[in-house]
Amino acid sequence: MANPTKLAAIRCTSRQTPRKLGRMTAVVSPRGVSIADLLAVLESAGLRLASSDEGRKLGVTRAVLYDPCSAVDRLSGGVLVAPGLRSADDAARGVVARAAGQGFGAVVVKAYGEAVTPLVRAADAAGIALLVVSDAIEWLHLHSLLNNALVTATHVGRSLSLPAVGDLFALAGATAAIVGGATAIEDTSRRVLAYSHLPGQAIDEERQRGILGRRVPDLPYNDEQYRQVYASRGVVRFAAPPLALPRLAVAVRAGTDLLGSIWVIDPAGSLGARAEEALLAAAPVAALHLLHARSFEALARQQRGEFVRQILENAGRADDAADALGLETRRPYAVLAFAPVEFGLTESTPTAGRLLDMVTLHCEARIGHTGLVMIGGTLFVLVAGPHLGRPEVLTQLATEVVTAAGTSLRLRLLAGIGPTVDDLASVRGAHHEAARVIALLRQRPDLGPVATADRVSDQLVLAHLRAQLGSDPKLTSHRAWAVAAHDATRGTNYSQVLLAYFDAVGDVGLTAKRLSLHPNTVRYRLRRATELFHLDLADPEQVLPLWMALTVRSGGTAESAD
Repeated sequence: MANPTKLAAIRCTSRQTPRKLGRMTAVVSPRGVSIADLLAVLESAGLRLASSDEGRKLGVTRAVLYDPCSAVDRLSGGVLVAPGLRSADDAARGVVARAAGQGFGAVVVKAYGEAVTPLVRAADAAGIALLVVSDAIEWLHLHSLLNNALVTATHVGRSLSLPAVGDLFALAGATAAIVGGATAIEDTSRRVLAYSHLPGQAIDEERQRGILGRRVPDLPYNDEQYRQVYASRGVVRFAAPPLALPRLAVAVRAGTDLLGSIWVIDPAGSLGARAEEALLAAAPVAALHLLHARSFEALARQQRGEFVRQILENAGRADDAADALGLETRRPYAVLAFAPVEFGLTESTPTAGRLLDMVTLHCEARIGHTGLVMIGGTLFVLVAGPHLGRPEVLTQLATEVVTAAGTSLRLRLLAGIGPTVDDLASVRGAHHEAARVIALLRQRPDLGPVATADRVSDQLVLAHLRAQLGSDPKLTSHRAWAVAAHDATRGTNYSQVLLAYFDAVGDVGLTAKRLSLHPNTVRYRLRRATELFHLDLADPEQVLPLWMALTVRSGGTAESAD
């Protein structure tokens, strides 16, 4: 349980001194955070100390990414995050030694399945801590976590390990006792992570609904209130809206990174300046808890995503991955795919992380627990359960996600839904079908942003045939070459007229409308085409290969001409 006295007085005036390790002295910033405290917050991200335990006493202040093409600049108490540094490389030991000589307190590496003994020896000899992080975590994410934890701890000015990391309910209770009102701690998705339950403190219907649903109710004034809280660096007061009590709120940040908010009910509107001071003091402490939770969730998500990848691609130890996820061999499964209309989304972009959070939230709210992974800029969702017997459930879910992405992320999103399969072994095929639907929707905007493989099955077949035709010249109709050559040398547009006529299933009036031509003009050009290219428009054996070849050459269906 958090100590209210400690919570209210978050100040630290002690100064650290240089500590001796091995044969060298690591310089510790007066405001440095001990590595022991840093590990207490980020151990859930797979961060561990590989070198001597004496390294736990060293202090660190800021994390920087290692650039092999630049010299290591001096940074007292720095943490050198070193992507690609391998223990087996002789040069790696020199990087560790130079970092210690420039005042760094720690170097972070990945083991990549190898022993890090040579780097441990180099670190102990140089008087610097060697930290090893899980291979699963992304370097940029780790860099952000480290700096956010260090910035927050410096602002708090106290040990990272107090109060007990991860016990948000204890923090909510302590805050409620100090501030004087019922308290709730939320993340940026407005999930209620923890709440106080002290006797005698008034609550309202909004608070009750939030506790029961573990999510803030969707009320008309919410968006504006959260906008004000997130835009402010201080405490924001809100008068009583209908059916609710007045509130105080403060944003929870780690450096510039917004993590969530704390809300306190003020029944009589009497909480004064001291309550605001206590709430401001609680915010950075809450940030430490949320950082700890974020690091744990990020690692768990990456590990789960890797298991999902193995199942979708039938790669690695797919059976073991299924066991780890608790998936049954025989059960209905489906795969949904989400991707932006424009290419360019990668796992490291902030939008990708927000999209993943949003998709997770919508999926869990409608169909329960899911597995997600981003592959090649497309987010794949593996779902299971009896609800798959009703295809409209997945279509509604996908439509909600596409709409929400457009509204909250300003992201034009496409959604492809693969077929429902009866067992885990067939999931790979469902994954490929969902990806094919996404590729088709990019080519055919007229099909809309959401489609199931069943609904566009004919278009998928044609798209596959077109791809085969385009990659094998032997499959291309000789008439298509002749038509294309005539258009190129004579400046005619027989390719476009024929393609529009085929797409209109032989309807001259519709063809003329699509090409903005007079029907008699269309009839004349069709008659000339039959003469020039010895074409019988009533013979499907001539029409089908010509239509497919013209479609491949045009990249799709015909549009207006002239």
